[in-house]
Amino acid sequence: MLRSINQNRLTQPLSYALALLAVIILITNLPSGDAIATYGGRLLLYGGLMALAMFFAFILADSEFSAAHAIGILAFLALPEDATPAALWAITLGSLLSGLIIFVRSHNRDTRHPRLTWSGLFFVVAQQTLSFYLAAQLYVNLGGILPLKRDTWDFDLPSAFMLGLYCLAYIVLYVVFFLIEFVPLRRVRQSDIVPILTVLFLPIPFAILAAVIANQLSAPLEVISVFGLMLIIIGLYAVSNSEFRLRRQLDELRTLSVVTRAMRAHLNLDALLKTVYLQVAHLLNTDDFTVALFNPDRNRLDFPLVIRRGEEDNVTDIDERPAIYGDLFIQHVMNTGTPLLISENVPETARMMGLALSQKPPASWVGVPLLAGGRSLGVISVKSDDPRRSFRPEDLRLLNIVAASASIAIENAQLYRQQTERAEQLSILNNIAQLLSGTLSPDSVLDTIISSASALSQANAVAVYVFMDATAREENDPYIRVAGLDEKFSALPLLLRQPEIPLARQMPIAIADVMTDRRSIDLRSALARENIAALVELPLVMGETGLGVIVVYFKDTQYFSGDRLEVLRTFATQAGDFQIIK
Repeated sequence: MLRSINQNRLTQPLSYALALLAVIILITNLPSGDAIATYGGRLLLYGGLMALAMFFAFILADSEFSAAHAIGILAFLALPEDATPAALWAITLGSLLSGLIIFVRSHNRDTRHPRLTWSGLFFVVAQQTLSFYLAAQLYVNLGGILPLKRDTWDFDLPSAFMLGLYCLAYIVLYVVFFLIEFVPLRRVRQSDIVPILTVLFLPIPFAILAAVIANQLSAPLEVISVFGLMLIIIGLYAVSNSEFRLRRQLDELRTLSVVTRAMRAHLNLDALLKTVYLQVAHLLNTDDFTVALFNPDRNRLDFPLVIRRGEEDNVTDIDERPAIYGDLFIQHVMNTGTPLLISENVPETARMMGLALSQKPPASWVGVPLLAGGRSLGVISVKSDDPRRSFRPEDLRLLNIVAASASIAIENAQLYRQQTERAEQLSILNNIAQLLSGTLSPDSVLDTIISSASALSQANAVAVYVFMDATAREENDPYIRVAGLDEKFSALPLLLRQPEIPLARQMPIAIADVMTDRRSIDLRSALARENIAALVELPLVMGETGLGVIVVYFKDTQYFSGDRLEVLRTFATQAGDFQIIK
């Protein structure tokens, strides 16, 4: 699951160190040929049981916990002391076999738990080897009797210490590996404590009973006892698997419920997106989350919410985020309107898709479109930089569930925001009329027009070209006042390039992209120096008299809807009704 970089730096060397220690112990405890010849059948049985016990591990909320230690106890107590090294090797090889199977399964199966790395594989094998060895040495040194028999065994001090140390070493190594390497301690769930204790202690009496039966009763009874022990282990697995599936279904239903309530309760887009993130983080166990929403006015993707390592980016300016967080995968999902899942080998997948990655690729990536009303609102994406945590089709399905519900809520929030902005624009228009109705000097009127145009249009720059007298109109020589541009900026508006056509008879000119619109060819060099990508020119008239032109400039390409242009045109009409010329 999630882990910090410092934790990974600690546990990976620790995995190899414990694996090396286990190898040293194995080399110094080579089994004798006689032990293998005499107990070969049982050794194969116990090794196979160890593999099965590890494979059918109890599924917890964020990890797994196996009852393999019970098989180790059975193998140790059922064999004589001279066969202990052979039992050690059988336990190790069985755990290695199961570890390899789990390793392959974690890379190919649709699982919520992280991939098992090579260091993780070495760790889980070392866990079985070291737990067995420590408990065996303590039991033998305290004078414990092997093999275990009904008439010679009592629950004495060696037995108590052996079982206690075995369980202690087993659980400590589990904590070190799973709860530090895969799941930060802040995410450990109290609901896992009882299942862990159950799996740890419940099989032990049955393992002891099976060891006694193996040495004193008939072979059929031994088979029955071993079979009963495995039924307990597999039964625990079946219960945990059912509980895991039920918990996942409940999580899905809870998510739908939360998002549905958010649709009704949150018309604030920011609050809604944070609610969506919390649900995705819970379902997919991720802390790298991005929401990209299409901004039709600016003809680009905006990134209103970006979460990295569980922390929201509140520092980066909204206009700078597309260059930082916008990747080709998000754009691909936006353009195609189809989900995209890349479980592994992201660079190769990008190459096959014809996408050239400019940033460091993640280990795994999944994104889904936000669709509502037959149009694409944007994209929700999550990524993993941990090669052990690869997203699977199940994660894609869950993300689609969230996106389907969130899309309607996001559309409602956007419509509410548009209505709010429309009301604010009308309020600004009313305020402008009040400001201009006062007795103001021409310079004050121009300043008011510029500031009002900027607030109303959300433009990056504004210029007013005004004829200060009739002579200036005849000579087409306007006075220029700018804001947000270089003082030396001079680019005669298109509306003034046809002086034979009165301004009162000309319509506003909207250029969404100066680099593609042929009307702006002569303006491109001047606009490029100011990084201008779009503009709107508005005739400033009073009655039939042309007073000048208002131009609003944008540094991003835009989409100019009819409503947006109508608001600007209304503003220009209001501005022209007031005396600018002395």
